[in-house]
Amino acid sequence: MKNLLLRSILGVTWVSIGILGGIPTAQAAAPLCALKVPVTVTNSLLTVNGTSSDASGTVANVFVEVNTNGFWIAATPSNGVLAHWSAQVELTAGQNNIKAYAVNSAAQVSHTNSVNVTYEPVAQLYVNVNGPGKVSPNYNGENLVLGKHYTITALADPGCKFTNWFNSLAQSNSTHPSLQFTMSNNLVLTASFIDDTKPTIVVTAPIPAKSSNSVATVAGTAKDNVGVQTVYYTVNFGPTNLAVISTNKFTNWSAVVILNPDTNNVVQFYAEDAAGNVSAPGIVNLTDESKGFAPQSLNGAVLIADAASSTPATEYFGTSTFARVFSNTFQVYDYEVSMIDSNTLQLTYQGIPPTEGSNTTTLTFTSTTSGTYTNQDPASGTFTVGSATGAAPSSLEETSLVVNGSTNTFSNYLANGAITSTGEPSGSPVEMGTYTYVVYAPQMALLISVFTGTNLGTAADIETNSVLLDFGSDEFDSMTSAGTLDSGSFSFVGPEKAPVGRAPVSLTGATAAVTAKHQNSGGQTQISTPMVSFGEATFGQFDSNTNDDSDVGNYVYSRTGPDTGLLSFYPTAPPNTNNDNGTGIVLNFTAAGITFTNGHDSGHITISRRVETVPVSLAGKTLHFVSPGKTTVATFGYDTFTAIQLGKTNSDSGTYLFGQYGPQAALLQINDETSSDTNYITLWFSTASSGNFENTDANGNRKSGTFH
Repeated sequence: MKNLLLRSILGVTWVSIGILGGIPTAQAAAPLCALKVPVTVTNSLLTVNGTSSDASGTVANVFVEVNTNGFWIAATPSNGVLAHWSAQVELTAGQNNIKAYAVNSAAQVSHTNSVNVTYEPVAQLYVNVNGPGKVSPNYNGENLVLGKHYTITALADPGCKFTNWFNSLAQSNSTHPSLQFTMSNNLVLTASFIDDTKPTIVVTAPIPAKSSNSVATVAGTAKDNVGVQTVYYTVNFGPTNLAVISTNKFTNWSAVVILNPDTNNVVQFYAEDAAGNVSAPGIVNLTDESKGFAPQSLNGAVLIADAASSTPATEYFGTSTFARVFSNTFQVYDYEVSMIDSNTLQLTYQGIPPTEGSNTTTLTFTSTTSGTYTNQDPASGTFTVGSATGAAPSSLEETSLVVNGSTNTFSNYLANGAITSTGEPSGSPVEMGTYTYVVYAPQMALLISVFTGTNLGTAADIETNSVLLDFGSDEFDSMTSAGTLDSGSFSFVGPEKAPVGRAPVSLTGATAAVTAKHQNSGGQTQISTPMVSFGEATFGQFDSNTNDDSDVGNYVYSRTGPDTGLLSFYPTAPPNTNNDNGTGIVLNFTAAGITFTNGHDSGHITISRRVETVPVSLAGKTLHFVSPGKTTVATFGYDTFTAIQLGKTNSDSGTYLFGQYGPQAALLQINDETSSDTNYITLWFSTASSGNFENTDANGNRKSGTFH
């Protein structure tokens, strides 16, 4: 009698087939055997579960076969009763046929059961979104079935527009929001959107529209469907100036406006978003009704102090901080200001960090834009005052900054609190560290970079660079911890216009083919070609041409720029003291490929993403290790093993540990109870059942070969 039962468990359809012994008396004592598998799987390794029984209670073995490749013993009971059994099998892409039967101690055989299971290989899809929008369904990072057709739809945010899809493999664009694609290895889809809605702006103060001083503070609000990037204004249709105070993406803004005295001043404000859309103007008419010249606030002012005994200094004021620049040096300060009379202000300030006591300067205005000053140095002179001509961004995150100094030009990429600098004058191709960024005035900001390990692969050092950036003139002044001064110009690309870049966010699941040139202590160049497999935080490598590299361990990778990354290895096994633990490897992703350097080595890398071939366990498996003139057969239990070399009678046994270190790499640690030695065997799985190995014994000797 045959029974076929279909049932659904947790959303997966399983097929369970049980074939009982036939009715004839000769088969009455035959054992029974059943097996259970899912209908569809996405991994080539499958655990088959089953049951078997025998009237006499003496089931001897259960045999399993996959795709007519020959039956093998899947389970053998230790007590003669085998109610439940399981076996791990390897599938090929497409439909697979699995058969099983049981044999009792009297050599009676059950009917052979047969079930079909479909193996659908998968790969990870990467979906990028550029601009204001999203995709549905969001397949980014998901494993999809290779060769299967899918549809993904781009959805623009309110007030925005979808522009195109880009397929990395086909190198093609599609302007239809719904994209149909066939899943392939290394496929990257990019959806691009633009913002085509203009912002709006409203002037809310002063009310009534008049000023009691020649310097007026105007406030208002601005809104946009994505976010306002800039608010700027003109006075009497003159030059453009930027609003200097903003909160919540310019939801609230204010600007310090210098008026022409005794005339009606037409001030027009505009809001601009990151896409370049500009609002209709918000207009306010202001009349200077002051009886004096001193402004009520220095916020947004630019003051040039000219003393007969020193170089003129330019001071840029924010709400409570200001930056002073003279020659190519600078200092930043906290300050407070108070009005003595309609023509006189008292400025009290202290350096940041506070290295000295506070200072006081008295400013006497003889017009709305000039006057005389005295301070407690004592010193005196004349000054002129104007308004800020630019606005420093509130953040430099995901920003590319190019600095053109008097002696060198170098590029910086800032992201996640880290800075990567290329072309530094120190001679190192790449310097990395952390940074802080603070705005001190409407157009002035301070970038402090702390570089650690500036010469990767050699002794680490620490260097601090303080750079004052003038976003009104795109010029900078800098000081290093060693006292070196420099000045020049700079340019930067903000996150809204920064290139997506080629550097991946993660190496998880990647396999790297490396060609490395190593300069040894004797000045000789050695070339090695390791393969490296990356897990989530572990790696495994195979290279039969080198003897000084550990095979498995931990790693840390970070994307340091659109086209750069930093990779650090922390090898663990086999134990070896010749490795550079934690040495930073700089990866450069170019159109032609990937290059790297770490101070000792250089070369190029090819990265691919492959289906995982490393088994979860070696329990129940037999591996043949083949090296020149020697073949060893090792059989593995749960945590014990036996091994014998073909052509010899003596065998080894002991315990073992097995671990996955990447999609293709694993470590087999053999603890031989006969010799009390420990061997470390790196396994590189080219397929799910074969590959290359490298064996390191207790004395550090290495042997390599193949296994299956």
